[in-house]
Amino acid sequence: MHQADDRESDWQRISWGPNYDRLREIKKKYDPDSIQWCHRCVGSEDWVELRDGRLCRSYN
Repeated sequence: MHQADDRESDWQRISWGPNYDRLREIKKKYDPDSIQWCHRCVGSEDWVELRDGRLCRSYN
């Protein structure tokens, strides 16, 4: 598995390519509350990781 650089602003395209939008729709279907999370995974931009490790919703 490719691991994107944390400083990369376009990590979705670099990591997942043209599949990202489709994968995002699949995630919304099976995880509508975004309970499953990991750093730089599909949908992770919906969350902000605080310095102490807690997650907060991102309302961009």
